[in-house]
Amino acid sequence: MRLTRHLLLISLVGLLTTAACALSFRPTPTPTARPSPTSTPIPPLVAERGTISGEIRLPSATGAYGLRVYARELTAGQVTYVEVSEGSTTFTIPDLPVGTYVVVAWFYPSGVSGGYTSLDTVMAESAAEQEACTTALIQIPLAPGENYHDVTIGCWGGDFFQFAE
Repeated sequence: MRLTRHLLLISLVGLLTTAACALSFRPTPTPTARPSPTSTPIPPLVAERGTISGEIRLPSATGAYGLRVYARELTAGQVTYVEVSEGSTTFTIPDLPVGTYVVVAWFYPSGVSGGYTSLDTVMAESAAEQEACTTALIQIPLAPGENYHDVTIGCWGGDFFQFAE
């Protein structure tokens, strides 16, 4: 029994010696310089998107069948549109990036366009009224996360096709 303990003790010492030797031959890691806190710029936050919504004043009571409403961002020229469902006189254009927009519509069965203007004209009949509609578009500054309401599409007959491209 004494011999067994002695052999066990020798074996244990041998294992510890082997482990110590293995650890002593590992290369020492070279310390690396850490970047200063000001050397890495913080990325800007992604701006929240917004929506523009409103109603459509049509020159007749036929409903908005065959109507598209466009929002054009004036700086980048990006155009987003929605189809207005049959019989509906309201619209919402979702997921718009921050920017300044004009909102126009195209009633393609009759080939006429309308816009969100500062005028109360529903249907421009003379050349002077058509020109007035075209120059009276309201610009909408859309802020991050903003839901811009109360856009009324009217002034049908103005030349708004350039904003729907």
